[in-house]
Amino acid sequence: MKTKKIILIVITVLSFSSCIDTPKDMVLPNWDVDVNLPITSKTYTLVDIIDPNSNPNLTISEEAGSDSLYVLMANDLEDTSPIADNIMIPIKVIPENLDISGTGTGNNDIIYTPDKDYRIDSAEFYSGSFYLELENRDNTSSLNYKIWIPGFKKKTDKSVLSIEGSLNPGEIRYAELPITDYRYAQLKKYAYNSDSTQRADGILIRGKAVVNGTQEIKFYSRVANSKITFSRIVGKIKKTELSYQKTRFDNSFGKQTIGFNSKINFKSIRMNLLGRTIGTLRNFKIILDSLSIMGQNKLSNGSLGSPYYLRIQGKEYFTDTLIAGTDYNRIFTEINTNLSDFLSKFPDVITVGSKVILDNITPNSAGAVSNKDSIRFNIDLTAPMIISVADAGFTDTLEVDISDNDREDIVKSNSANLTIEIQNSIPLGLMAKCTFTDRNYNPLFSIKNSVDNKNEFLISPASVDINGIPISSVNTKLNCVLVDDDFEKFKQAEFIIIELKIRSTGSTSSTFGPFVQVRAKDWLKFRVYGGVNYNLDLEDEGGN
Repeated sequence: MKTKKIILIVITVLSFSSCIDTPKDMVLPNWDVDVNLPITSKTYTLVDIIDPNSNPNLTISEEAGSDSLYVLMANDLEDTSPIADNIMIPIKVIPENLDISGTGTGNNDIIYTPDKDYRIDSAEFYSGSFYLELENRDNTSSLNYKIWIPGFKKKTDKSVLSIEGSLNPGEIRYAELPITDYRYAQLKKYAYNSDSTQRADGILIRGKAVVNGTQEIKFYSRVANSKITFSRIVGKIKKTELSYQKTRFDNSFGKQTIGFNSKINFKSIRMNLLGRTIGTLRNFKIILDSLSIMGQNKLSNGSLGSPYYLRIQGKEYFTDTLIAGTDYNRIFTEINTNLSDFLSKFPDVITVGSKVILDNITPNSAGAVSNKDSIRFNIDLTAPMIISVADAGFTDTLEVDISDNDREDIVKSNSANLTIEIQNSIPLGLMAKCTFTDRNYNPLFSIKNSVDNKNEFLISPASVDINGIPISSVNTKLNCVLVDDDFEKFKQAEFIIIELKIRSTGSTSSTFGPFVQVRAKDWLKFRVYGGVNYNLDLEDEGGN
């Protein structure tokens, strides 16, 4: 029975086929085909918005995958006041004339007494000389002389600083005694002056004249000095104001942060002021007479705008005192400064100025200082990214990453759809605008939202807990269809300009919401993809 059924079916099929007329030419079908196009994608962190690589003074501290906070810092704004050439020793001669008189052999001495605010226990000198005017007032007899300063010993052979020679009757001679190759040490105090002792503080200068016979010696000398600077001194010095120092730091926040000006409100911001002495400076008081920190922003023409100051304790300058050889550290916060307001302006240039005064700790205390010493202040501005943001701006340009084959499909297409997906784990919301441009960055069209057909659309911030810490990311998706003119323009697209206005959770365009914490492991992923639709005609494809 089964065999009969099979034969019947075959016969029926053959009979049916014989009733169909076969066309001479095959007609191929056509239909609409959808092709998916990956366009671009990028993941943003705060580093992308504020680039720390362009300037070492501006960094964002991050530990990938950690709960640490991003920290905006202006690091090591350094201001150094060198000692060299700032302290001169205005030595006075008392008396002015060294008078060596007597019969046969004359001997005398005087003590150079520095300014009353100086006491030189020992010193080495960077520059300076003593100048002598030597005069033989006798018109009949010549004389031999010697003048020496026992406290000055040559660095190489320890020989005493001295000058000797002869003067003809009535002769006047001028001589110079350079002191740069000598070390000085004040002699021990004693009841009389000698080559090893002296009666009082000061520089002992001794002299001797010799003539033949027993006539009276009429030899006079006057001693002066050029400006004397030291390479090292131990003793008491005059209260000295060092040269005013001003240092400029170009922070290069970049054009991307222009929209952030005055839009960010910082919390837990602080400034560390570190002071220290470099070198052998000891037992001196350092008076920071005026420290100022000034910010400026670059104008569109390249010049600098009006300055604004970091106000410390209500003033545009800061004063304090530290002791040489000890570390100094002061911490300032938004309680006693306007740090948040200052940093929220994102200054392109920060200028640090300071005036420093060097003084003795007590009126009679002895200290040590050299021309290689310096007084250095470092300023660290630290702003943990615990912030609230009200519509701060950021702009980035992405390349439309479409292959040549996909572009061929676009050319043959009749429409396209675009999808923008944003996964946001940062507690900063975004008002976004996406503009497609040609290869010359000429705008072609912007993506419009489906609610009010405007060019901007909202990207929601991550959800946060009561401490402002993100607890879950928020996904945003926007779809649009390109037809007619916009679709024709899409065929020319080479770049996408992303414009973002950033606002933290709870903030509006004009008000700050609660503070939120931006952490190193938080991120925002931006992805654009789409598809095109074109009619597939297999007959045309086959070339018939």
